[in-house]
Amino acid sequence: MSAEGEVSITDAIKEVLPFLDVLTPTDYKLKILEHILGMTGTKDGINALPKISKFIDVVMDLICNDTNDVIHHECVKIFVNITSTNQSNSIMQKILEEYFIEYLLKIVLIPESDAAESVSMLLTNMTQAEDNAKVVAKFFINENDISIDDYVNAFCNENYHSKCQVNHMGSFLANLTALKEIRDMLLKDNIALLKKIFPFTQYEKSIARRLAVATIIKNCLFETEYHEEILCEDVDILPHLLLPLAGPEELSATENEELPLDLQYLAPDKEREKNKEVQLLLIDCLFQLCATKDCRLKMKANGSYYILREFFTALSDHDDVLVPLENLIQVLIGDEPDKGMENLKEIEIPDNIVKELEEINK
Repeated sequence: MSAEGEVSITDAIKEVLPFLDVLTPTDYKLKILEHILGMTGTKDGINALPKISKFIDVVMDLICNDTNDVIHHECVKIFVNITSTNQSNSIMQKILEEYFIEYLLKIVLIPESDAAESVSMLLTNMTQAEDNAKVVAKFFINENDISIDDYVNAFCNENYHSKCQVNHMGSFLANLTALKEIRDMLLKDNIALLKKIFPFTQYEKSIARRLAVATIIKNCLFETEYHEEILCEDVDILPHLLLPLAGPEELSATENEELPLDLQYLAPDKEREKNKEVQLLLIDCLFQLCATKDCRLKMKANGSYYILREFFTALSDHDDVLVPLENLIQVLIGDEPDKGMENLKEIEIPDNIVKELEEINK
């Protein structure tokens, strides 16, 4: 990091700020914004730009009021780059203004917007921190003209946006589902909305979308009271969690018959999910569904073990998912806990065992 470099950038920005106005000719503004966008690719730029309060105000004004879509898009990309690595209050306090959040939320839902994906990325960065996510979530919780239904429907409709794919809208939704109030919106009386997201655990075109969907599901599964409904035949989440982890399994006829139809007799060219982060998220989802006895029994009855067994066999000895996968398998094939300990999330570890584990970790 160079203090001299930051000063140089600050001086340069102050010189061009008067020309970043909605009335300035578009070509002139665009040249300036392209240079600033280049600055966001440097450490000095990332550190200097958020500290220039007037600059943040000017870019927000251009995003909301300039009539040229290209100018909008360049300004959004500048903010995306800055907030990707700089979550400081100096910029967050500015861009978390109510009018600006509302404007961004509406832009994402415009089918003809070519900036919808970039705005989704900006909203994702803005909601990384839980406190910031709560500020944005108020627009959904207060039941005004911005609805979580509209966002899920737009995300799940690949043809909703005509000029771009909004894969990062999923990342934004994933951040929001870290909040219980948003999870309740997707689960209490509206589980059909959540169900629309499930098929994207196998969306080959975008790793960002698969990561987001797996995270959304994982977050929603923190609400144990809905597990039985999520596993029921009408919602049927299990194939969407197991299929990405399945390979070209050669199971016996008896084993295949226990599996849900979508998992039976898979094609010889079936490939497993390759991304380790997605694998871990899916394993975590399955583990959460094992929390209660009824759900564990349902997963056992649906042959979950057979898919996971084959996955385990295919892993190397030092694979990152080996231990969590083994733990999941042990829950599925192990004896049921004693009476009073059926809910795994409610079991308290005795103090003496906690101390022993802490000593081992040391």
